[in-house]
Amino acid sequence: MKKIRSLINDESGVVLIFVVVSMVVLLSFASFSVDLGLAYYQKSQLQSAVDSAALAAVHDLPDANKATATAKSYIEKNGFKAKDVRVDFDATDFICTVYCDAEMETFFANVFNVSVVDMSATAASKLYKSQGNYSAVYDYCIFSGDEEYTLNLGGQFDIHGSVHSNGQFMCSPGRGYIKGSLEGSQGGFFNQWTATAGKVVYDSPVIEMPDFTSCVEQTVPQSYDTILQGSSVKNVNKIDGNVMILGNASFPNSIEVNGNLYVNGNLSISGGSPVLVFNGGSIYCTGKINFNNTVKVNSGCIYAKGDIQFTGGTNKFTNTESIALYSENGNINLTADGQDIHGIVYAPKGTVTLAGNNLRFYGNLIANRVAGIPAQLYMGENTFDLPFDVGSEGSLYASLVK
Repeated sequence: MKKIRSLINDESGVVLIFVVVSMVVLLSFASFSVDLGLAYYQKSQLQSAVDSAALAAVHDLPDANKATATAKSYIEKNGFKAKDVRVDFDATDFICTVYCDAEMETFFANVFNVSVVDMSATAASKLYKSQGNYSAVYDYCIFSGDEEYTLNLGGQFDIHGSVHSNGQFMCSPGRGYIKGSLEGSQGGFFNQWTATAGKVVYDSPVIEMPDFTSCVEQTVPQSYDTILQGSSVKNVNKIDGNVMILGNASFPNSIEVNGNLYVNGNLSISGGSPVLVFNGGSIYCTGKINFNNTVKVNSGCIYAKGDIQFTGGTNKFTNTESIALYSENGNINLTADGQDIHGIVYAPKGTVTLAGNNLRFYGNLIANRVAGIPAQLYMGENTFDLPFDVGSEGSLYASLVK
């Protein structure tokens, strides 16, 4: 009788059963939450794909077939199926709406008899006409194209626009504000305690580097009034009209440029400050450019196939005209302490490095890599006409409306 009572009173088996059942329930819910997290991530990927498809396809209107093909192409590039895409058009108002459905197979939710999760995304974009040739140069104030590079946003900044990195981003400033979106295609870190942004996107689609090579063709003359040999320019201190220099050019005593200067080689300017006074037109160099002291740029375009190096610490830029700095294959190192700059800095295969405190830049910084954000940076929209017609008045640019 005592043995029977002891068996009845022994609860160890009941506890074990309770623990096993509880573990099964907890593990089931934990596994289900994993599937929910994956579904949320997949949904955000789908939305990003649909956004990019709508923005790209609307440029093909009113050709509905071409626009549809473009939308499906962008969906496929982002890992989804073209057969699940539907595209609607309003050719009158130039609006393109992209719908896409997708399914995600679950890993653990089968426990709850859920084998797939259905999801859908919609985006609509519209073409607008810009009001001036500063309005639609590019969608991003800062664009970094290298997928393996981390765009570092430190110091203190106010960016009244959007920022995109095809790689990662590290946003942990002393104080930072981004009015638009901060986007990274490979993820990133955003310090919400020291920075604010209209939107933070960690899985943005990779965006192709924009091509502004036509700017050179528009601004560099096809013929020149004067042709000089590089060895003969040592005593030249002023350029008027259209001048071509054959070979490397080294100006040892500063120079003033009032027209268009073409150097078929490297360009180096030395002397007292400012080594260059540039009053408009274009400076084009098939090699690299070195400004070995401070410069004064009142307007115009500076192009080089190689590096563009600004050495001086007090370079001056007008606050009433736009400028363009463009390195086709190299880097641009720019120091502009306490300056207002309007225009565009563009190095599609190189690095743009900024230096100087309290820089106010109105326009676009576009490069394979953007480095050296100044201690204090303000960025906004360029309000002056550029010397070329990218984004000129009446040109079309796309924006999401849904």
